[in-house]
Amino acid sequence: MHVVVLEHGDDWIEAARNRTVALNLNGRDFEIWQPILAIARKLELGGVAGLVDMLTNLAIKKTMETVESKVAEEDELLLVALYSESQRFRSPIAKEILELASSEASTLFRDFTPRKVGDRLKQYGLNSMKSRGRREYRPTATDFENISETFGIEFPTQF
Repeated sequence: MHVVVLEHGDDWIEAARNRTVALNLNGRDFEIWQPILAIARKLELGGVAGLVDMLTNLAIKKTMETVESKVAEEDELLLVALYSESQRFRSPIAKEILELASSEASTLFRDFTPRKVGDRLKQYGLNSMKSRGRREYRPTATDFENISETFGIEFPTQF
């Protein structure tokens, strides 16, 4: 190993800086997988065919599994309830979102309050705005697209 580092140390440093091997990943996922993919790229250049593609597919699969496990069931139901209301061109308040989500799974929301709903939605970048004396949610289609892409939530066409 010592000889490899002495002879090819600069190549390994360059490989570690190579951002093109992990183009499909970003953020923390990129930080985790980029070094592995950089090493795979170096090995592939040395004759190990298909290693980068195989590891890239694995990285994407594992990243998607992690994304799906990041969203609590309660959060998904709240987001779907808000999505449903926005599809009906309504601007619900947290209490209304909670009532709609509770109708799907009342036991999950036993300890929830409208304030807690607001805190959970805020984690997804959804903030209420004051209108007509109420704190209403008015998410855009882009908001839901971003949430869907980031967290892997599929919003139904009908609720």
